[in-house]
Amino acid sequence: MRRVAMWGLAGIGAVCLVVTVVVGLSLDLPPGVAAWIFVGPLPILAMGAFLYWRRPDHRTSQQFLVWAVVTFCLAMPIEAITVAVAEDGSPPSWTWLAVLVFMTASVAGAVLGATLIGLLPDGRFRHPWERPILLPMWGVLVVPMLAFLTNERVPLPGYVFPGIEEASSPLFVPSLAALGPLAITLNALYSAVFVGGMGLLVVRYRKGSARERRQLRWVLLAAAVTVGAAIWPFLLGELGVLPAVTH
Repeated sequence: MRRVAMWGLAGIGAVCLVVTVVVGLSLDLPPGVAAWIFVGPLPILAMGAFLYWRRPDHRTSQQFLVWAVVTFCLAMPIEAITVAVAEDGSPPSWTWLAVLVFMTASVAGAVLGATLIGLLPDGRFRHPWERPILLPMWGVLVVPMLAFLTNERVPLPGYVFPGIEEASSPLFVPSLAALGPLAITLNALYSAVFVGGMGLLVVRYRKGSARERRQLRWVLLAAAVTVGAAIWPFLLGELGVLPAVTH
């Protein structure tokens, strides 16, 4: 049953990428965004599917595939469709919901990524301090909702929802407006959860056997290649090789 669910998840991820590409082809996207949509997620999803195919019972391969789909696939069609509709005029009334789902998926992906890193190389909890560090990270899932509750307009980073600079929030509670700037800051810093995952990985490396240290070196090399494939369009934009990804 688990294998059926995992391959079903991979299939959903693939469908999401196909929908994104089909919709994206109709958009006049900035080169950096186009490169991200068409090149970034595909090798990551392919790597996740390959690892799971080779080692379906290994927890790390399972965690990698779930992380790849949640982080790079699920919310992308929502973004593409929203941008496509907004091309014909002002952003649609449901833009806030699309942004909220996108942000929440991004935060969930960050927590999954931190967990993946912190539990390398076997994907299992070993030490008594790992659960108290990793499990509370799921609390950051409330941050996107908090941003919409405390801000009448939620600003968007330049690399998502091109052409849309902000989302109006129908969930805004005026009495919570004082917390708005803090919520926006926290929403921008959610990726800091990776610090916890990296810290746990360092401890595991120092306490691991020589064999485990060799495994971690190879895994980290693969992770570096994967992350490089994901972020290179933005790095090239910052260096001026490609136009910067902005609204």
